[in-house]
Amino acid sequence: MPGPPASTRVSVLGALHAAVDGREVDLGAPKQRAVLAVLALHAGEHVGHDVLIDATWGERAPASARGSVHTYVSGLRRALGADVVRRRATGYVLDLPPDAVDALRAERHAREARDAPDLPAALAALDAALALWRQGDALAGVPGPFAARQRTRLAQLRVRLLVERTEVVVATGTDAASLADAADRLASEVAAHPYDERLRCALMSALHGSGRTAAALEQYEDLRRTLAADLGIDPGAGAQDLHARLLADQRMPTRAAPVRAAGTTSVAVAPGAAPAASAAVAGTQSTGTGMPPAQLPSTLATFVGRSRELLEVLRLAGTPDGARVVTVVGVGGVGKTSLAVRAGHMLRDRFTDGQLYVNLRGFDPRHPPVTPSAALRQLLAALGVLSAPQQHEQLVALWRSMVADRRLLVVLDNAASTEQVEDLLPGSASCFVLVTSRDRLGGLAVRHGARCLPLTRFDPAEARELLEGTLGADVVAGEPDATRRLVELCDALPFALRIAAEQVDTGPGASIGAMVARLEDSRHRLDVLDLDDGPSASVRGVLATSTAALDDAQQRMLCLLAALPCQSTSVLASAALVDVDPPRAAQLLGELREHHLLDLSDGRYVMHDLTRAHAAELADALSDDERAAARDRLLTWYVCTLVANMRHRLLQFDPPATRHEVPVLVDDGSELLRWTLAELANITALLREGHAHGHHRLVWQLVVLLFETYYAAAGATEWLDVLRTGSRSARALGDTRAQAVLLNHESVACSRLGRNDASVARLREALRLLDGDRWWYRVSVVSNLASTLREAREYDAALAAAHEAHAAAVDLGDGYYQVASGDVLCELYAELGQWGPAVRHGEPALALARADRHRVLEANLLVNLGLAADGLGDHDTAQRRFARVLELCAGMGDRYHEALALFGLARVRAARDGPAGAPGARRDAERALERFRELGAEEAGAVQDFLARLWVDADDDARVDVHR
Repeated sequence: MPGPPASTRVSVLGALHAAVDGREVDLGAPKQRAVLAVLALHAGEHVGHDVLIDATWGERAPASARGSVHTYVSGLRRALGADVVRRRATGYVLDLPPDAVDALRAERHAREARDAPDLPAALAALDAALALWRQGDALAGVPGPFAARQRTRLAQLRVRLLVERTEVVVATGTDAASLADAADRLASEVAAHPYDERLRCALMSALHGSGRTAAALEQYEDLRRTLAADLGIDPGAGAQDLHARLLADQRMPTRAAPVRAAGTTSVAVAPGAAPAASAAVAGTQSTGTGMPPAQLPSTLATFVGRSRELLEVLRLAGTPDGARVVTVVGVGGVGKTSLAVRAGHMLRDRFTDGQLYVNLRGFDPRHPPVTPSAALRQLLAALGVLSAPQQHEQLVALWRSMVADRRLLVVLDNAASTEQVEDLLPGSASCFVLVTSRDRLGGLAVRHGARCLPLTRFDPAEARELLEGTLGADVVAGEPDATRRLVELCDALPFALRIAAEQVDTGPGASIGAMVARLEDSRHRLDVLDLDDGPSASVRGVLATSTAALDDAQQRMLCLLAALPCQSTSVLASAALVDVDPPRAAQLLGELREHHLLDLSDGRYVMHDLTRAHAAELADALSDDERAAARDRLLTWYVCTLVANMRHRLLQFDPPATRHEVPVLVDDGSELLRWTLAELANITALLREGHAHGHHRLVWQLVVLLFETYYAAAGATEWLDVLRTGSRSARALGDTRAQAVLLNHESVACSRLGRNDASVARLREALRLLDGDRWWYRVSVVSNLASTLREAREYDAALAAAHEAHAAAVDLGDGYYQVASGDVLCELYAELGQWGPAVRHGEPALALARADRHRVLEANLLVNLGLAADGLGDHDTAQRRFARVLELCAGMGDRYHEALALFGLARVRAARDGPAGAPGARRDAERALERFRELGAEEAGAVQDFLARLWVDADDDARVDVHR
């Protein structure tokens, strides 16, 4: 079989690219590119399915990951050719020679430089390797843990090659211009690698060789200050020796002496650079004090809560075969460091060889993250090593050799990534490591068996305990309501609570209530939670270090979520909001959750208020057009979702089109009602903002589509407010039909509140707007007029309107309105005590409602037919009717008809069972009263009267018993 075309090339040293015959090919979605990255960096090697899944998703791989990998590989086969991407029984192979991948070619050049017969050959190989890097990070934009690790590794490889090239240039004794160029190239890397002594020595040598000895000495001073301030150590012996010779102004030799290890080729090194010794411990110096290190910071005086997490850490530390690495993860300010330090102090007696602590500064706004090499030097210094090797691999080997069989506790605080931590892990099971991070550090769990302890915000009792410990129990007890509100406004975040408490204790007003008043304004809440003592004493500063770690796509998702007034979101809603497909939306939401900027609750993603306040500040960078487009997409998505899942016509209009996927809900109305209730807070807030920004057509359409939601399960007052918003949008468009529909719905809300005059007035106005319009929707208006006249006890007019509406519905052949108008007739006759006509109109309507699965109308008809059965003396049938309503309501979340059914059951028990049924009747009536009050429904008054009569009857019965 012929091999792949030699012209197939893959580039990873920058953004991921691939070309076939010189033509760049489309590599598809981000996860597909992540799969290619793994295959490319293992070119010619078999890569198993599990390896690809782990590399692409890490520990949170979904159940569908294997199938997704198959899909991605199929896409790569189409792009690169089936003879390049080959399937195997247990995995895949990218059938290319290593030189077809730029990173592998760079590694080959690096090996050639190390094995070069002379310095010019070594320099040529190093130049060839470095020339392969393009602008930007390696694998820029490619997701997944493998790509993240490779970005770090390849960045370190590039710096190492630059250092080696500088050493070779110095060793060749070349001209000053070449040395100056080498020094300039290397100087740009110092900021990112401030503790790398080999880099500094090479730079100092090049600067001195090019005649800039003063600059070389400045580099040494900067190195010394940095190591002392950040790590508490001095430069190594090699750097000190080079510095001494620079001070003496001795001319550097033009050619370095080769360092040769037995059985190896010679390697040229610049003066001051550490030789590549084979034994890691060789050449180190130790203080030999024998004093075990005790580096843990002091624990908080007011440490509260976290008992479960503390017990879990203590249990794991005391279990010989338990996890030896524990990660404590959570949002900034949740108390990760406090927990780790507290646990560390409690474990001191178990780890008698010492307790080590390193702040890795993974999310420190004032300092770059500590490199693994620098962290290792700090750890080794704590064990008495004064002069450690220069090579990172030797540092790792020395560290693990020194801690072997020691009982050490190691706390690695504020880690940025798995890669920052991995080389710091002891190889001995006698050591125990606590790592804190805002990242979940899934790689530590996958590759090192780490146990993850996620920290959530405090519960109310823990938050109160913290405030009591800071402010005093008497102060907190004196303002219970203000204390509860303070906890809410601080998102129960320990860090925010401590800042707020500090200001209560020292600020003006000296009361919790005064602090609450300052925090109530969400626009300035983050300003208040700032002690004016740098980013580390500010909630905004802590949140900023988390959002700074986001890439552009993640930050755009966060900003759009904060820019619109939505308290929670789903994958499909977010896909519409951000204008991406659902898998990409799920990925972005998951990544924001990994950064602890979102929480997942009951399948919905929630952003806490303080995070939202900070994200809203970031969202100021969004243009008005981008906000408007996002708002339009989300409103459209809500309208299309409701239209797609409704079986009947609430309004005759052409819904807008959306290219975004809408949820398909169970076709009986129950699931749609539950879904709408879950989204209702978002929808109502979005409606108000949509009206304010001129999205009038979408606003009134969405308001109309919410009829059954508000009718069955939401408050009438809130409903009326939403309807008024919709009506204002309809009037802004001059759409009389829309105005009539909304007035019709307003009449129902007014009727629910007992405002029958207002209800009739709105229905009359709706009919006026529809005068001369033979639109079928008049049936609905006339039916509601009949219902309202019934409630006003104008029964003759009500019956006339109800019969007119029912006849029109039958004539039109509209099943929904036949059911609705039949329901009105049933209810009218039941209220008049005409049980036969009530049943005669109600039974056919019930059959039609069941056939067409109109669950809300079915519930209402069952209530009315239950009342009719009770009136006919058939109490058992009435009880079955009401019980069926309760079953329907439990599945839908319909609170209004639940209350009606409970009230009906109460009346059945009282009528059928007499005094014996009074306790059950009272219990059902009290539950009905609670529901009606929640909804603001006028029926609450009738239930109160019923309960009063029950109490009177009970008193009468008691008096009769006494007289007997």
